Amino acid sequence: MKTSLLRSLLFLSFFTYIFSCSSNRDIPKAQNIVFKNVNVISMVDEHILENKSVYIVDRKIVSIDVFENLILPKKTLIIHAEDKFLLPGFSDMHVHTDREEVLALFLANGVTTIRNMWGLPEHVEYREAISNKEILGPNLYTTGPLIDGAIPAWYNSFILDNPADVEQAIKQMKTDGYDFIKVYDRLKSDVYQEIIRVAKEINIPVVGHVPSLVGIDAVLESGQQSIEHFTGYSQFMSEEISSRVIDLTVKNRVWNCPTLIVKKNYENLNELHSSTIIELKYVHSDIKNYWRGYSSFNLEFDYAQKLLKTLNEKGANIVSGTDSGNPYVIAGFS
Repeated sequence: MKTSLLRSLLFLSFFTYIFSCSSNRDIPKAQNIVFKNVNVISMVDEHILENKSVYIVDRKIVSIDVFENLILPKKTLIIHAEDKFLLPGFSDMHVHTDREEVLALFLANGVTTIRNMWGLPEHVEYREAISNKEILGPNLYTTGPLIDGAIPAWYNSFILDNPADVEQAIKQMKTDGYDFIKVYDRLKSDVYQEIIRVAKEINIPVVGHVPSLVGIDAVLESGQQSIEHFTGYSQFMSEEISSRVIDLTVKNRVWNCPTLIVKKNYENLNELHSSTIIELKYVHSDIKNYWRGYSSFNLEFDYAQKLLKTLNEKGANIVSGTDSGNPYVIAGFS
């Protein structure tokens, strides 16, 4: 895509979101808005609807037609959008964000929905502030704290090592306002199964990794709604991608979020450290210094591409996410 086209796309996506989020004192009083003579990229097919006018009433699209066919009230706000493009906002379904200012980077790139994958109380506060139009940011959904076993992969995880402790912890996370429960690599099987049971009982989705002590088959059959980064599938790398596991994935309608860009970046970190990346100016210096402490290592990028292709061909559920917050996976730009 040419740079000029991309800028036009992102400008209008961002502009539309500004209108949906800004307070009344920031925008005109008109509730009727028309994007006049814009090129519409829809999700229906690959054809661009050229020189159409998009009529919006109370934040809902009511018509896409040539401008002359529209019957408009006098106070309609007309946005002249000739030679520009309008499309639905993007979603990044796997992000990590710990600073309020990062939220605007998503919007500036046309990302209007994010799924935050390591939740803290401030993420619930961000979500409510965005919803109440107190701060500018994308629609935000967040997991609770990362739940792991007694020897966690990350030191600041929420530890659950006894099934007896699960019910209170999971119910408290729902009470605290989190949208999902996130499970991680080192959970014991009995603890994992109790998390699934309680989450079903109180109707909160479980997402996350495939704990190694549980295994991909049990996770696919458990009711866990999404798997991140294809964790659990790599045991099949040495053979043709297992049709049994693919069939289980499709049958149980489990969503996968491949996050291919983070895999690619980790395998090329040594080169990225010395590359000119203009978007780094939007990254806090502490984070850039932290990234430079990593060296390249294998995250099975080639295998992940093949697995994604196979899952897609078989009709499996796929969502797109970047794992932003990891080295050189910059919010919005990624």
